[in-house]
Amino acid sequence: NVNKLIWAIGAFRNSFVVIVCSIICYWYVHKINHDITSDWAPPIPFKIIGKIPHGLPHFQWPEFSNTNESFFDIIFFMGSGIIVIPLISLLEKISLCRTFAEGKPIDTDQELLGIGMTNFGNSFSHGFTGAGAIARGALNYSRGVRSPLGGLYTGLTVMAALVFLTLYFYYMPKTALAAVIIAASFMMVDVKMIKHVYKSK
Repeated sequence: NVNKLIWAIGAFRNSFVVIVCSIICYWYVHKINHDITSDWAPPIPFKIIGKIPHGLPHFQWPEFSNTNESFFDIIFFMGSGIIVIPLISLLEKISLCRTFAEGKPIDTDQELLGIGMTNFGNSFSHGFTGAGAIARGALNYSRGVRSPLGGLYTGLTVMAALVFLTLYFYYMPKTALAAVIIAASFMMVDVKMIKHVYKSK
C-alpha cells in the first residue's frame, strides 16, 4: 500500500502540487473574507489566477475589415516580423519535436500544416496564435505522453474545465503553475552539450 501511495504521488505530482497550493490559497482568501466576485485581487502573500470567464468561447466568423493598403505599406507596418515570427514559430516546433522524438523521423511539412490548421481554427473562437508549445510539450513528455492524441485529450480536458471548474481556478497560485512548468522543463537541458560548448573555443 505504501508503494502504491508513493507511485500515485509520483504519477500525479503536478496535480498534487497545484491542488495542495490551491487549498492553501483557498484558506487564505476565506480567512480574510474576501469577496471573490470583486475585480480586486485578495490581499494575500500569493498571486492567484483570479476570475476566469465561465464557459466555452463563442464560435463565430472572424471579423473582417475593408481597408485599402498597398503591399509595401503592409511590409513596412509588419517590418521584419513578417519573416521572423513564422520562422521562429516553425523552428520552435521543430526543436520541440526533435527533442522528444527519440530518434524517430520528423515530417516538417506536417508540423507546419498542423500549425496552420490550428491558427485557422483559432480565428473562429478568438483564440491565441498557436505555435510550438515547449512548456506543454515538456510537461506532457514528463507525464509519459507519447502520442499526438495527448493533445486531443488535453483539449477535451480544458473544454470540460472551462465549463465546470472555472470557479475553482480562482484559487490557483501562479507560482505553483510556474513551478510545475519549470520542473518539467529541466529535462530539456542537455548537460553534456553545455559542457561541450563551455570547453569549446
